[in-house]
Amino acid sequence: MERDRSITIKIVLLILCLSNNLEIFAQYPYFNSGQQADAFTLLGESRSGLVTYSKNGIKLLDAQNQYSGVYLNDLSFTTEKGFILEFEFGLDIGRMEEDKYGDGIGMVLFDAAESNPSLGDKGGALGYAHTQKYSGVHTAGFTKGIFGLGLDLYGNYKNRIRGGSEIRNGITEIKDGNFVVLRGPYNPSNPYEGYPVLFAIGTRKNTNLYLNRSTGQAISKQKGFVGQRFSLRSAVMNAKPGDIGYRKIRIAFVPGQDDYTRQQGFFIFVDIINGIYNSSIIKNYFVPKSGSIKYKEELIQGLQTSEIKNLGLTIPTTMKMGFTGATGAASIRAHIRNISLSLPFSPVVQDIVIPDVIYDRPFVSKPLYSAIGYDSNVYSVLNPPSESILFLDLSSFRFKVFDDKTKSYVVNTDPFKLEVPKVGTFTYDTDTGEVTFVPVEGYRGSSYTFYYDIKNKRPATGVDISTEEYRSTTASVTLNFTDEIPLYRNPPLLVNKGVNKVQ
Repeated sequence: MERDRSITIKIVLLILCLSNNLEIFAQYPYFNSGQQADAFTLLGESRSGLVTYSKNGIKLLDAQNQYSGVYLNDLSFTTEKGFILEFEFGLDIGRMEEDKYGDGIGMVLFDAAESNPSLGDKGGALGYAHTQKYSGVHTAGFTKGIFGLGLDLYGNYKNRIRGGSEIRNGITEIKDGNFVVLRGPYNPSNPYEGYPVLFAIGTRKNTNLYLNRSTGQAISKQKGFVGQRFSLRSAVMNAKPGDIGYRKIRIAFVPGQDDYTRQQGFFIFVDIINGIYNSSIIKNYFVPKSGSIKYKEELIQGLQTSEIKNLGLTIPTTMKMGFTGATGAASIRAHIRNISLSLPFSPVVQDIVIPDVIYDRPFVSKPLYSAIGYDSNVYSVLNPPSESILFLDLSSFRFKVFDDKTKSYVVNTDPFKLEVPKVGTFTYDTDTGEVTFVPVEGYRGSSYTFYYDIKNKRPATGVDISTEEYRSTTASVTLNFTDEIPLYRNPPLLVNKGVNKVQ
């Protein structure tokens, strides 16, 4: 009896271990449309019912003097292999103050060991940073926050603040808005210090500021941003890929070794798709896995107004993700949606729009027109992995459809054939990577969008990056139909069109 009980316990423990491993494995790639509240925990809001979930995604803000946040309660992800986070955002109606909307929204990464996180301060702190007060009643930053990526509309998230009752560290006193700002980790010894600005990059003007982690001083560089200049606020609540008002941000943490310091850590990349353009906000910004950051902390008492502090940095093995937003006298309506999580060196797939497809005849498209695969996941600045369409496993292609019940993309019953009632049939060729569309008789829709994902080929040596956890995120291909036979066919329109250097 005792022996049977022991065997049973061992089997149960084995199942639990396997289940836990499968749970972690299944998180890459991850997708959440933001249309349902199920996966999110509310952190705070300035009035009841402010945060809502709809086809437009998660509404965080819609008026003045608001403050809100949510996080994905069941999504803990490992950092060992790095990660890529993407989400779409829509910033539209609002009130201007000093010709600026505000304050902005943020994405927060925090230690997954924290089971009950709290928001940071309101206003320009965007729910992530701390604020000290002359009254002595300080506000701590986001609980065990490691990184806070802010879309800083008004400009105070990046700034040193010593006005009114607020005192907060920053990297500049430039009043301009429209900055992408990354703040770093909390101070475990003092909840009213830390969260330093690591970089602040202007999307409208050529202003690029970086923290020198060795000295605590700000560095201003003319080079950094590469791409089409744009405003974070697109004035559209829910634009489609390819529309002028479309906004999507991608932040990648790629593990590797810094060629200069020989430290192990992560190279940070941030890109924003604005309309049909992809703008590179920052690339190869290095943070160590474990080390220290010197930064300038603002002080309340004494003759000095600031002091160089030495802040320890240890990136946790697992993290969680949340989203925050805040407004003051200046305001904005803010939505986020279509949140995805994938591994670096998963295939890169991009949404494309194909114009001038004739209604009543078969059409052959190349959904992989802009896709690339990789031959390795070992990264360094001087020797990055090779990328090519030739590294894609064409046989791993899968048609996907949007499940209206779960508000997510699921694999079609037949991964190579998609039959759409009253529209037509899409058939994928595993040899060529092409998709043939045959419309039903009399079809007269203006457009139709299908979805897919794909994997890398297995490399000859090294880590196997052809596994399911390295599968790509879901991409869309939109066919725009016409009656007229074009004199010549325009190429597919890449939503991520590539970069042009603009100062």
